[in-house]
Amino acid sequence: MALAATGIVLAATPIGDPADASEHLRRLLASADLIAAEDTRRLRQLAARLGVKIGGRVLSFYDHNERSRLDLLLAAARAGLVVVVSDAGLPLLSDPGFALVRAAIAEGVPVTCAPGPSAVLTALVLSGLPTDRFAFDGFVPRAAGARSAWLGQVAAEPRTVVVFESARRLAQTLSDAVRLLGPDRPAALARELTKPHQELIRGPLGELADAAAARELKGEVTLVIGGARRASGTGGASGTDRASGTAGAASAGGASGTGGAASAGGANGTGGAASADRASGTGGAASAGGALLAGRAAPADVASSAGSAASAEGLALAGELVAAVEALVADGAGLKQAAAAVAETAGRSRRLVYQAVLAARAAAAAAHADA
Repeated sequence: MALAATGIVLAATPIGDPADASEHLRRLLASADLIAAEDTRRLRQLAARLGVKIGGRVLSFYDHNERSRLDLLLAAARAGLVVVVSDAGLPLLSDPGFALVRAAIAEGVPVTCAPGPSAVLTALVLSGLPTDRFAFDGFVPRAAGARSAWLGQVAAEPRTVVVFESARRLAQTLSDAVRLLGPDRPAALARELTKPHQELIRGPLGELADAAAARELKGEVTLVIGGARRASGTGGASGTDRASGTAGAASAGGASGTGGAASAGGANGTGGAASADRASGTGGAASAGGALLAGRAAPADVASSAGSAASAEGLALAGELVAAVEALVADGAGLKQAAAAVAETAGRSRRLVYQAVLAARAAAAAAHADA
């Protein structure tokens, strides 16, 4: 394909092995009128390794000068070809370029991409964790409080999460992750991807934390964390996605409409769900948590344990939130901690989520005792 005469090209560069550089990248480096590089020194080193002579002007373009360069780069893109590269991988993914792309789109300046290597996708596909749904969260927050808040969100995140982290902060981040997500949450750690000394460690967070604490690592690390397990609707077994809508699984209201009632979200605190032959479709043994969440009145002997959770906000909660809390508890988190994480993610009151879980557990216990 012929190179455009004007506009902006976001060009991916190798993340480790120079052999991964595309022919498209080589042509762009040789032909661009201006190359905006996160690190001009690294760009020239890469060009030398590729045997490419840079034909145009090279300009530094990094986080702290991105906005001050916008007018210059947009003017250059109207008159000629501007190529944007980061130190490694695809620009904009935790690298400069977003403000430039937004400005170019707003002003009608063409923007295209020369795709290529990406540490995010490489680590993801090598992790052995689900790849059908994932989130990229950039760099792990440095401050302890911000890091804990982020991990609180990850605690209830059903998708696989990919993040970058500095090797020198990795041990502390993994220690915090074990504390807030539990030691058994599946994860993978990727370092020096595509280089001869590439390293991949797969296993539960507890094992990764031990490995990081045992030796000093260098370089940038890509951490992949498996999604939070969701309670299934077949007796409370954990799954990797949302609760099933069959076989007595709880609907958003906490009970199926065909006679099979379960605890809210499909699992109680001990992993057991009320079976179809123990409850009618009119709410007989449906959990109080599910009744609260669906807007139905809970049995009198259970409603008292829910307290003010029967407020308007509590009635609006979806049954899956209770299931998400129980999944985190099953993974080793404390109940209040898990309820707080789920509530923050869903934008709900911590107290109401916590009390709804207590009500669901009480109802499940009552149904078990009646049996």
